[in-house]
Amino acid sequence: MRNETRFGSGRIMIGAAVLLAGLSLAANPLRAQVATPPPPQPAATADYGYKPPLFYIHAAVGGGMDWFGSSGISDFMSPYKLGGFGFNYFAGLRIGISNIVQFEYRLDGDMLHDFWNADDESKIEMTNATPSITLFKVNPLFWMPGKEATIFLVYGQGKNAKFYDSEDSGWFKGDVRIYGLELSILKKFSSMGVGLEYRTVTYNSFNLSGFGSADYPFSGGFLLLTFHYGIGIGF
Repeated sequence: MRNETRFGSGRIMIGAAVLLAGLSLAANPLRAQVATPPPPQPAATADYGYKPPLFYIHAAVGGGMDWFGSSGISDFMSPYKLGGFGFNYFAGLRIGISNIVQFEYRLDGDMLHDFWNADDESKIEMTNATPSITLFKVNPLFWMPGKEATIFLVYGQGKNAKFYDSEDSGWFKGDVRIYGLELSILKKFSSMGVGLEYRTVTYNSFNLSGFGSADYPFSGGFLLLTFHYGIGIGF
């Protein structure tokens, strides 16, 4: 009887030991999880990968295709017809503040806007030039970071525009207004892009062989698709 009692007590003690060991193993992971929080992670920072120059000065050249029309000039030159499509070219200086605003001074010209006479297939070669154009450009989305391509709204004015032939006969003293959009990629030492412009022009005088000269306004309009490339310095 005593042996059975001892054997029963031994089994109780062994069971208690196993139970305590199991509780200890179960409690240790929980204790470690509560007592040891994960190390703090550094705050995430946005990396947009592109920062426009704070200030830049670029010399730029460009050109493109354009269309020129003037019902007044066409009627005046009948039976000659004005060739609408031509080629635009320009050179200028661009000064900008980041991707926010840009100022440009430009010398501008056009070729191939010639007069054609379908009756005898004769042609009068003409040149269209605006020696002084000032452009102001603003980016309405400048507050959006990380955009390498900048969209500019363009407004400008030109003075002393002229549309003339090889004998300096044509239309002169033109006032120009320019409205457009420009998409540019701006970097410290270079820039490039494309643009779409609409121009109105009013020539305030003419001097034509066989017609004499007079201060009389002739109005017209240009639609231009241009490209440009510039190099310079930026900070």
